[in-house]
Amino acid sequence: MKLKIILRQMYEITETLHRYVNSFCDVKDGYLCYGKFYQNMEDIEFEEICSGMGGTGEIEKYMVPKVPANAEAMDFRHKNVDLEIAQAAKEYIINCVNKFCKEYQDGDMQTLFIGCILNLYYSSGLFDRTGCLCVEDIAEGITDAVTIQYIGVMEKLMMKEVFSYFQYLRGEQLFTDEKFTDEKINRVLDLYLKEKKEEYLDEILGQINPDFEDVYGFVKEVIKGWEKFDLLKQKYGEANSDLLLELCDINPEYQYANLLLCMDSVEDYINSKGENDGFALYIDKLDEDIFNLGIGKEKPSTYECKSIDGRIVTTHPMAFSAFGYGFPFMEYYDRYERLRNLVDKERGCPPVCQDCPCERLCNLVDKRGSEGRKISGSDIKSGVCSYYPKKVGIHIDDSAKLALGLAKAIRDKEKAIYEKKRVIQQFSHTYMNMRATSLYNIATELLKNEDKVYRNYGRKLLYEYSVKKNLTKDVEMLKLRFEDNVQELYKRIADSILSKEQPDGVHIEKLVDDAIIRCMVTLVHDGGFHAKKLRARFENFDWIEIRNNFENEVLLADNKNVREWFRHNMFDLECLVSDKWKGILFEEDSYAALLFIDIISELLTNIFKYADKSRTITLEFRDEEDCMLLAARNYMKDKVEDKKEGGYGLEAETEVVRAVNEISGMKESPIKTRIENGVFTVELRIAMRLFKR
Repeated sequence: MKLKIILRQMYEITETLHRYVNSFCDVKDGYLCYGKFYQNMEDIEFEEICSGMGGTGEIEKYMVPKVPANAEAMDFRHKNVDLEIAQAAKEYIINCVNKFCKEYQDGDMQTLFIGCILNLYYSSGLFDRTGCLCVEDIAEGITDAVTIQYIGVMEKLMMKEVFSYFQYLRGEQLFTDEKFTDEKINRVLDLYLKEKKEEYLDEILGQINPDFEDVYGFVKEVIKGWEKFDLLKQKYGEANSDLLLELCDINPEYQYANLLLCMDSVEDYINSKGENDGFALYIDKLDEDIFNLGIGKEKPSTYECKSIDGRIVTTHPMAFSAFGYGFPFMEYYDRYERLRNLVDKERGCPPVCQDCPCERLCNLVDKRGSEGRKISGSDIKSGVCSYYPKKVGIHIDDSAKLALGLAKAIRDKEKAIYEKKRVIQQFSHTYMNMRATSLYNIATELLKNEDKVYRNYGRKLLYEYSVKKNLTKDVEMLKLRFEDNVQELYKRIADSILSKEQPDGVHIEKLVDDAIIRCMVTLVHDGGFHAKKLRARFENFDWIEIRNNFENEVLLADNKNVREWFRHNMFDLECLVSDKWKGILFEEDSYAALLFIDIISELLTNIFKYADKSRTITLEFRDEEDCMLLAARNYMKDKVEDKKEGGYGLEAETEVVRAVNEISGMKESPIKTRIENGVFTVELRIAMRLFKR
């Protein structure tokens, strides 16, 4: 019943709008002819047409107003339509909405109706002439605060679609001058937004490609409302899912958002060849007639008829208007029934699916006409703009070839994922079964020897044994990450952060020391290509002397101050630790401890490669309300080569942090870098939840 009431009202509105731009009639104080107002009949241009044979057998001729050029694309953005006519149409729409909302106080009906109005307003070209249709103007008859909040988000959804269409136009060579680059456009745009001078607006509009003259008004209105559009894009990105979910959070019972989500689910169903049938969930969330629009089983229509004495008599006509009813619907047909048969086969369904939800789609094989225009980007040049939003009259034409191609792509992707997991499993199984027991036994025997030289060898072997143990944990974390077993990865890391002081607990300063020792062992002991290249980054260093000092004063010493030794022998490294970081206790040699040692080691390695070591370098551990931060700051050398190679190790560790943060609800990238006044800063954010006990 709701759908019928809304469509009846939309019928009156769409027919009236159609008459504004596609009719010839008397109006107060003059005449309305194809969107233009004339005070005198003499000002209207007429032409003679022939209507065929009359009763006398002769061809009848009569005069009619001349049809404007491009009349097949006649809407409010057409250059023949007066601005006053467009403004009158906007006022008419506002009055209709306020009247409807006062008459029908049901919030669900109000939001569905306003959704239709917004679609109709923007698809008929009124935005191009009169700007945005603000919800404040059409909410006069609404008293419910939840409904007002709901239509406010609906307006944002529409604004996002308008801005997305503008971005599409820019990609289609909207501006012709090659010198008029994005940088220059943005510069002129900033000037216009600050000073609001028409000359800056005209400068941008003057660069529009002549083939796109019909979107001149559209571009002008987007630029005038740029701050609102750009803010929405920054907050919600490209996809509409966040806004739709926000609508559902405001009131999950209102059908407008559920209808759009249902249509998304139908697209997903078709693209997955029937695997994803989530649209069936909306059977209980939508009225049956509205659900049928959402899955393409029916289309918006006001046509009604009845049989009288064996004759079919129309009781309510179909809208003649080319603008449509504004009601979102899914238009679906399956060419030659191939996709339907493919879906049946893939799901293992009988020819007629009586027992599963796909029955509602499998039988949709008739070609459906459209209540609105089907428009592609190329139509812009003929003066026709796309619908906003794109959900109005979606036209899905999926052939079996396309479906099979998609299926192949999905299979190839799944195969690649399987191969990746298989390789990781084989590697991790082999590596984790390689025990270093012999290394440990030899080290302990050497440590018992009275000769200091042998004891030192034992300590070196014991360190190598410790490295092997840590690498095993690294491989275990790698395996969990590649298996997408994020919950288990999170649990192992979180469980190794202690809630109170324990004998095997260590603080972040100890992990910094361990990372320094690891990096120094590589620097002074490794004879490989990368270690040699790393040593070459240090100028005027005596590596034999440094190695001996490192072994005697750090690696083999009982009492050692690692950071003090490093500052004295390598370069000035400042380590700043907040009180909250100082209060965190890690289980020694645990997953969490190893993760932070890995991260700090990668930061130090990149510092070895690219930092100006003649100036102070800082490692900082600080905290914010929702996260703990680890930052490194250093001045850059004037000439830095092979910059790209320095980020891969840190990127790998960041992936683990990203997975851990997502469990805690942090979706943004955990790592941020910047260069200011020659100082390079890298920050890593870890969700606070991981450390709470």
